[in-house]
Amino acid sequence: MLVVDDDPAVCRIIAKLLHRLGFTVMHAHCAAEALTLLDRASHVDLVLTDQIMPGMTGVELLDLVHLRWPTMPGVIMSGIASVPPQGFLQTLRKPFSANELSHCVSEVLSPRVR
Repeated sequence: MLVVDDDPAVCRIIAKLLHRLGFTVMHAHCAAEALTLLDRASHVDLVLTDQIMPGMTGVELLDLVHLRWPTMPGVIMSGIASVPPQGFLQTLRKPFSANELSHCVSEVLSPRVR
């Protein structure tokens, strides 16, 4: 699983929560770093990304991810009111609880395997 957020503290907290849920987690602080990690990774089940980041939005990042890895799901984490709808991703509204994160990830990955 890959978490992308330009705020290092937010990225670490989300990664820690996901790790406690049993996931192997990588994290990146920008879209370019995320794409590099995805190129190098042997397997990534899911990309969770912040929407508002310098250089590239989360939707733009997941558009690129979807072009290169069409079966990889994505989740936009956002505190803004509207995120353009995309058929291959879901939105998780910030701030969210650990339970909301767990539910969203489980829903997106079902029936995928951790």
